[in-house]
Amino acid sequence: MLNKNYIKINLRFNDGSNKSTSIPVKDAKLIINDKYIKSLFKKNDLSKTTSCSLNLSVSNIAVSITDFSIAKEFHINAINDVPSTISYLRADVPFLGITKQNIINLQLDCKRIFINKCHVEKLDIGKQFSKIENDIRNEQDDNIIITEPMIKYIEIRESYVDVVNTYTACKDAIIQSSTINILNLRCGLMLEFGKLGIFLFSKVGTLELLGNYNEIILFDASINSFIANICFIKKLELRRATVLNSFRFDKENFASFNINTWEILRKSAENEANLAMRAESSYNIVKINNSNDKLFSRILGKAFDFCSGYGYKPFRIVRSCICLIMLSFLTITINDIICLRFNGMSSVIANILVSFAGFAGQSGLSISDGFTFWVVTVANIIGIVLFAMLVNALFVRYRD
Repeated sequence: MLNKNYIKINLRFNDGSNKSTSIPVKDAKLIINDKYIKSLFKKNDLSKTTSCSLNLSVSNIAVSITDFSIAKEFHINAINDVPSTISYLRADVPFLGITKQNIINLQLDCKRIFINKCHVEKLDIGKQFSKIENDIRNEQDDNIIITEPMIKYIEIRESYVDVVNTYTACKDAIIQSSTINILNLRCGLMLEFGKLGIFLFSKVGTLELLGNYNEIILFDASINSFIANICFIKKLELRRATVLNSFRFDKENFASFNINTWEILRKSAENEANLAMRAESSYNIVKINNSNDKLFSRILGKAFDFCSGYGYKPFRIVRSCICLIMLSFLTITINDIICLRFNGMSSVIANILVSFAGFAGQSGLSISDGFTFWVVTVANIIGIVLFAMLVNALFVRYRD
């Protein structure tokens, strides 16, 4: 039977062989580095080591993995699939994989990170990398240029994390089938965050962005609150994903626009009582949806767009009314010319008055010509429709 605090360290070599040792842990702190590993495997040639595995059966232990260069990969696993409780874990290795662990405080400065089936209270990523980048920026040395993120890959799979804080950019980050209450992504303005993917029914309570992002994809995922904090997104794509609320977003936060970006902007405008932005966002959402309709629906949609901007641009109705009056005037005038009744400027003035009076529904208007009567009657009916559209558009835009 294993002790309560028990670890097993396994080394894999490039020829496929393994060496392992079991160690009882007497105190609540474990420091792993090159010196410690060499003391455990004195008889082995560690230059051919490809990976190191730390198998834990512990309760309330602090682990530090630094100054480790024996292997490019480091894995932390559970013994007999029973998660251990780690109060504090600090790691600075090229690749770190953690499986089935309960961790209270996790601090990682690794180029590649894989977290699987873990429960983490707080996860900080890239603090030390951020300090290195700031030192380079402060030195202003033209000979030292960081062209890509120091963190290459992050994956969180089937895990629960209460708070995640990143302090530098990452080339590729994936969250799958996981729940994260607070996800704060800070990559600064020096580097661009490559791709962020949230997939497979992942749930994020609050997602806050700071910095530049090349691509963000949500697929079968949900976000309760999406917050912009001085950020710029080149591409945002939502596939069967839900964003319940967004805050502090503006058009300057996006390089390109689609129905997803406009939906984010609309919700942000609603939360900030920005009526102009809400109307513009809603207008573009309806316009994009209308472009995907069938031909007849698209034609009606374009007419509705011209008249009132789908109800979100009420002052377009003034333009529509002017166009309607001018069309009535031209129709009546052309009819007068054809019927040889046109009498120069007097006919022009009379036809303008008739067109305007007919549009306004002048009850005392007396028209002897049947064609002119039907022209102004149709104009009057369309005018009534435009007035109803104006009332509706004003209510839609200023209802709050």
